[in-house]
Amino acid sequence: MKSFFRDSQGQTLIEYGLFLGVLVLFLVVGIPGLRNSVLNVFAATVQDFNVIEGEVDPVEDPDPGEDPTEEGWFPPQLALDDNQTLYANGDIYLIGSSVVYGNVITNGNVISRGTGRVEGELVSYAGYSYNFPMPVFPDITADQFENKGNFEAPWWPPVEDPIVEDAYYPTFDIKKSVVIDTGNEGDVRTIVVDHFTTGGTGDVYLQGEGKLIIVINETFTFNGDSSFNPDGLPDSAIIYYRGSQDFNFGGAQDFTGNIYIEQADLNLRGSSSNAGNIIVGGDQVTVSGGSGPRLIDSLLYAPEAHLTLNGSADLRGKVVAKTVQINGAAHIDYGPVQVSEDFYWDPFFIEE
Repeated sequence: MKSFFRDSQGQTLIEYGLFLGVLVLFLVVGIPGLRNSVLNVFAATVQDFNVIEGEVDPVEDPDPGEDPTEEGWFPPQLALDDNQTLYANGDIYLIGSSVVYGNVITNGNVISRGTGRVEGELVSYAGYSYNFPMPVFPDITADQFENKGNFEAPWWPPVEDPIVEDAYYPTFDIKKSVVIDTGNEGDVRTIVVDHFTTGGTGDVYLQGEGKLIIVINETFTFNGDSSFNPDGLPDSAIIYYRGSQDFNFGGAQDFTGNIYIEQADLNLRGSSSNAGNIIVGGDQVTVSGGSGPRLIDSLLYAPEAHLTLNGSADLRGKVVAKTVQINGAAHIDYGPVQVSEDFYWDPFFIEE
């Protein structure tokens, strides 16, 4: 009697178990959300069983559309509301009657000889973080565009048709003038050249509402009374220069646009006038002669360079340089500066 009861009870439990199993199976199959959850759990369990002991799961690659960093980072000292005129990491020499009109901060000393002076707040031996990395230099190369051969705008006959297409020109020689059409607002016209040359009065004009990008691989020669975008705005054009020879301005040129010199030195001579930000990756910047502002409300950003101003050279805007020497009657005047959106600093390489 007792044995029969135990057997009957066990059989009853088995029947209940089978019934519950069928019920659960029915629910899982019949309800899509529940079915997917169960399948996911099962798949994860199988994957866990297959993982070798000691092995670490790889980090999932970010979605290509995601930006894991803060957009638009740039050194905070370059903000429009920053009121410093000159940032340096070493000594500043003020020789003769040279003047810095505005606030100066440096990790070195300020040495004055003659009547050289700072007319503004001066902080020397500041001990601040001189964190001025170079912006990203774009990877724009000749093989990305059609090779249209050498381009020349001779004295005669004049070139009447504007450039309306992206292109690669081994040489770009402007003896008289040329017009480059940048297209509609939001368009970008890109031209890659090996050698950029203007004659004594060579002029480059822009038309359209877009932006012009010129990448120069080897040499830049811009002399005499040449002009570049004389009637335009600085942010409508930018030159990227990756050559190793000095980037020279000499004479009475009129240049309007932004410039990024990847590795070479910069020389501003004569009475050339430049409106636009200039980024210099070389270790020497020299500004000589001239009257009136050589830079007009612009940023001169040369964090690894020694800056020398001679004669009556005048920079108006903001300057970042490793060390500075200002001679004669040269001076730097404060002016609010808007950093061009063309310049992008890679946050992955920013020092905290």
